[in-house]
Amino acid sequence: MRRSQFALMLLLSAVTLPAYAADAPAPQPTRLLTEPLTGLPDKQVVMVDVTWGPDAALGPHTHPGDEYGTVISGEFTVRTADGAWRTLKAGESFHNNAGVVHEGKNDGKEPARTIQTYVVEAGQPLTTMQKK
Repeated sequence: MRRSQFALMLLLSAVTLPAYAADAPAPQPTRLLTEPLTGLPDKQVVMVDVTWGPDAALGPHTHPGDEYGTVISGEFTVRTADGAWRTLKAGESFHNNAGVVHEGKNDGKEPARTIQTYVVEAGQPLTTMQKK
């Protein structure tokens, strides 16, 4: 496993537990791509494939750039800036603006899978957890 994938998995695993009950499973991310954004050396594009087991959750957090996601399988629930939870099915997409606190979870009995693409500040942590 590449070092960046392992580091992201550790980050998501470590930060999920304080936000939710200790028995809540962590999402399982696999980093697919990290590339500089053409013409903007201070920005990069990061793609991540995330498997969300039943009851997996990532508590309130932000990103240093925009996040674009698509549900590949199962159902995924996201809470955005307005505070409302929204459940998405396979084929549906979502967007979170840079710096906006949001959270995601799988409330279903079956695993869910999402692909998230981030356009973020290079050299910044991909995810910053917020207090609930």
